[in-house]
Amino acid sequence: MKPRLVPARVPWQISPSVPYLTLLPRDSADGQPVEVTFVGHFALEPSQPETQSFSGQAVWIKDPPEDFVEAPSDRCQYRLVKILFSHAVRAEEHDAFSDTEAIEEACYDWSAVPSLAYLAEGPEAYVRKFREYWRDTGICPNPGFYEVLGSPGLETGMRRFLMRGQDTYIDVVAGSWEWIGGQALPGW
Repeated sequence: MKPRLVPARVPWQISPSVPYLTLLPRDSADGQPVEVTFVGHFALEPSQPETQSFSGQAVWIKDPPEDFVEAPSDRCQYRLVKILFSHAVRAEEHDAFSDTEAIEEACYDWSAVPSLAYLAEGPEAYVRKFREYWRDTGICPNPGFYEVLGSPGLETGMRRFLMRGQDTYIDVVAGSWEWIGGQALPGW
């Protein structure tokens, strides 16, 4: 039986195109939480104006700031996000499995990811239903951050998490996690 990926119940998605997914190094003996930062994509309500516009021309994406600044819930489509993993016993960053898959997707049971059921209805239906689910629930149906259930060899009280970027993924074994919203990235 394959380990099952269960998406985290969060209002953001790890930016699928430019995530800047970063595992911050730490001394494993210091007891501090493991930190992962990335560019988070937040869905905005249809009535909320986006802080950016699409001109139809190619745009060069600038690097996000190196310093994370905790910020209130800014109404911006892109923000830095930090996840703190408490009691981590392992945190590893890996190169993508292939050019098209960050993680080896065939190794996991994806049945708990609600948006994948929409794929059979075609791309337009998938995008529409994905956005509707996100808007109606406030939870992203496929955030790129998953708990891995049924992962062999975990100690009691430990949980395994995967974070999927574009060219990398992060694999963490920890007791718990929490996320913190950072500064808005207008113009993304």
